[in-house]
Amino acid sequence: MLPPPRANRSFRSPWDNLSPLHYFPSDASPPLPPRLRRLPDSLAPASRMIEVLTAETPDAVEAVRFLVLAHAASLREHPGSEQVRADAEELPGPYAPPRGRLYLARLDSMPAGCVALRPLDGPLGEVKRMHVLTTARRNGVARALMQRLLADARQMGYHRVRLGTLSDMTAAQALYRELGFVEIPKYRPEEMVDTMFFECNLQAR
Repeated sequence: MLPPPRANRSFRSPWDNLSPLHYFPSDASPPLPPRLRRLPDSLAPASRMIEVLTAETPDAVEAVRFLVLAHAASLREHPGSEQVRADAEELPGPYAPPRGRLYLARLDSMPAGCVALRPLDGPLGEVKRMHVLTTARRNGVARALMQRLLADARQMGYHRVRLGTLSDMTAAQALYRELGFVEIPKYRPEEMVDTMFFECNLQAR
């Protein structure tokens, strides 16, 4: 005798209980080849999950420290690498609340990227320590980090935020421009490396 059929169970999507701080970038998976484009959506590659959180616990700060040190290692003999390493050792340093923020991005629950916000003068803030691990790039991690930082900076009362990026980091520059940054003259007189400077007017967003 055959066993009785199992009762039907209602299907719950794995995305039902996610908070608004989870991002699902549209470009996370490559397009399907033509011969597969008519398959049901359930058979298409799933987007990877990005979560952006403020690094407030010791474990989260240590994860950001690892990412900042990875950034310093990627700079190799670049003149700015020593300052990046020193910054990593002092975290959270100038990025501590109430006027600073330290952010950690996790891709599929694993540390993938970081960025920080620190105060300059008055309602002017600065973006620092943006880095995404090579293995996590092209998944929307940097965009999710910057969108969270800019939204928080505006709520915190900042009117403008600035940043500097190496001139050969063209992908980062393209992202900053898409998010409303415009190139400005050098604002860090002590800067000794080939850096481009940008500013975003948060009141115009």
